[in-house]
Amino acid sequence: MELCFKKVHKILKMVSRFLNNISHKVISEIVPNNNFDVLMLDVGFDDFNKFWSKFNTDRIIGVDSKNKNLDVLTFRGKHDYILTDAKKNIFEDHEFTSKIQKKYSFDIVTSFYSIERYFDSYTSYNNLMTNVSSNLKKGGYFVIIGFSGEKINTLLSQNPLIEKYYKRSFIWSIEKNYDTYDLNKPNFDVNIKYSVLKGLIKNKCLSNFDYIVDTAQNYNLEVISQKSLENYYGNNHTRNQELTKSELDLCFLNDVLVLKKY
Repeated sequence: MELCFKKVHKILKMVSRFLNNISHKVISEIVPNNNFDVLMLDVGFDDFNKFWSKFNTDRIIGVDSKNKNLDVLTFRGKHDYILTDAKKNIFEDHEFTSKIQKKYSFDIVTSFYSIERYFDSYTSYNNLMTNVSSNLKKGGYFVIIGFSGEKINTLLSQNPLIEKYYKRSFIWSIEKNYDTYDLNKPNFDVNIKYSVLKGLIKNKCLSNFDYIVDTAQNYNLEVISQKSLENYYGNNHTRNQELTKSELDLCFLNDVLVLKKY
């Protein structure tokens, strides 16, 4: 059974609101007392101007490789958005350097629910981490929230197709689209088929949080904390979202990793 458009839209909004509340709690734990500058990678469609308005930010710069994402956000808010891709060296991109003239300018860099993009190759991953390190001030934070490849691989090793329903209506699925996932390797370009609400099928790479932790020092970053997103669930700030178990199961595939520049 498939859900009607209105129900689909409602579910997506509830999940998005829940994840934004989790992101807010994560940021609340690390924000400095004074005003700070933020660089958001892969801003997507969510209204992050509203999200950051709850904090004492001086400047917010959003980076995205898709024009349509930036058009929506530019229309909504007052902050700067730059069309570029953090898979490449963004300091070689005139679009970026025309607005960000010097390195080490930001107190916080974020990658919310998009880290898998950078696991298509070592080059993409290395450029991401180099961009992060080159933009963070000493003592600044890189906050990653995204799908844990380790968690997803564990599920798919038991069943190559995971499907979740609510009252016989399809909610989401993840299908194995690779042969092996070696926990001792970076696992670049290991893909899954990911679908939310039938018909919206995407190929995604599995991210590898253990590899990020193991290589962080190569980019002058140290691990401050690594938790499952589920650890942030259960208080009044995140619990009252009326999500079903199937929707929560999807959200809990995400991990939270906080790195600090030294």
